[in-house]
Amino acid sequence: MQIAIPGSLQNLMLRHVEDLERRNYTADTIKNRRVILLRFARWLDERAVTDAAAVTRAMVERYQRWLFHQRKKDGKPLSVRTQTERVKLVQLFFAWATKKRLVPANPASDLDFPRPIKSLPEILTTADIAAIFAVPDLSTPLGLRDRSILEMFYSTGMRRMELVNLHVHDIDRDKGIVRINQGKGRKDRLVPVGEIALYWLARYEDEARPILGPMVDETRLYLNASGLPVGRDNLSIRLRRIFQAAGIKKAGACHLFRHTMATHLLEAGCDVRVIQEMLGHSKLETTALYTHVGIAHLKKAHDAYHPAGKRPETA
Repeated sequence: MQIAIPGSLQNLMLRHVEDLERRNYTADTIKNRRVILLRFARWLDERAVTDAAAVTRAMVERYQRWLFHQRKKDGKPLSVRTQTERVKLVQLFFAWATKKRLVPANPASDLDFPRPIKSLPEILTTADIAAIFAVPDLSTPLGLRDRSILEMFYSTGMRRMELVNLHVHDIDRDKGIVRINQGKGRKDRLVPVGEIALYWLARYEDEARPILGPMVDETRLYLNASGLPVGRDNLSIRLRRIFQAAGIKKAGACHLFRHTMATHLLEAGCDVRVIQEMLGHSKLETTALYTHVGIAHLKKAHDAYHPAGKRPETA
């Protein structure tokens, strides 16, 4: 990695990231911020701009246009969300640098951002879930572990990192509750877990976990074949392979369970504020997205009350 020069743009960006660490931001947030900001610094460096005070609004707008024309390895453009996130983090950096009086003004303030595309999340059908649950080989320790992980995702709707960070003592089996420590935003919460998920968890702990980690002093709940905690990226790869084996082509394996759990609860009549608390959303509007996905109850109402909802009687 290139060494930052004192007083340079990269140096100030690293100071900004260190400030976030002192303010107790999560490791994922800090890593993401560092990567995105240094990517912008390298883009400027290629254009002979290394001084933070020399960055102008025109340069930031040019960077916006460059992001718009960028293509990923598969030839697809960056999503509107990705483009906006990268520029907004630059904006936040310069706001911090301005506040610290490290630069005279924020060149990224009052930028125009593209209108966000509000797409509905995909969910799994009950047939999808049955096909996915049937994939793990229950005669093997890893198969039992995978089945327990799948059931835990579907039952609780927790995030990928929240599941990876679960410890054995975080499960209250008598009360049917999972304690999620330091979730998104470093917030703790309690989430209900169903009896089926607890059944598969018990089988994993009794039959598989002692084999995966017999000599390891590790309290993390889910272990890999080496007896070490399951990693975030490896978990995604594992679930993606399970989805492929089940014939599921929908994207976002881990997060799909989160979307599905929320939607199924909503369609069963659960209050959206209760779902908000389970998912750990800080804003209700984030959870309210699922009110647009849960169409089953709307379909029932349409069939029951709309005058054109039923077929005409045949003569």
